[in-house]
Amino acid sequence: MKYYVWLQLCLGQGSKTFSNLLEKELLPKDVYSMTALMRKQVGVFSKGELEKMLKTPIEDAVKIIDECNKKKIKIIKYTDEKYPNTLKTICNPPIVLYVKGSLPDFDNTPVISIVGPRKVSEFGKKASYSLSYRLGKAGFIVVSGGAVGSDTYAHIGALKADAKTVLVMGCGFNVSYLEENRALREHIEKCGC
Repeated sequence: MKYYVWLQLCLGQGSKTFSNLLEKELLPKDVYSMTALMRKQVGVFSKGELEKMLKTPIEDAVKIIDECNKKKIKIIKYTDEKYPNTLKTICNPPIVLYVKGSLPDFDNTPVISIVGPRKVSEFGKKASYSLSYRLGKAGFIVVSGGAVGSDTYAHIGALKADAKTVLVMGCGFNVSYLEENRALREHIEKCGC
């Protein structure tokens, strides 16, 4: 696990470089074990990524894993069975997923993402709520960003429909994110992801 978190720290989430490593059948532990010269010879890393790997100790990854354990955040690495296959098919899949709550079955359930502006009109509020409510009742998982505005109404509509809703945070789990929506996030943790 620690090598996946380490590589995510070095490359960032959704990295094209990680996709290139997968094509070469190189796993994070392989990359960590390489010398700086060997990494350069692989031919997929940028100069900045190579520098970041030299400056990022494995202990940073261990600290994140420990913090996740304390906060009851599950870490799902790309090679885990629980990692959604549908997510593996996107252009640059995340190296790891940080999950609080239960991860729905993305591979066997239809998914809709509903996002919109933070400053939303009354029509936009009703549209976000109604669309997510109806699709939630029809068995869809509703994904949004948890921001104030359209995202909030999308999540609330799904929750009212007793549907699964997933909040994808636009920052790290250790960053205070939209404190005004803390109650909604906590409710989603209990009922969704």
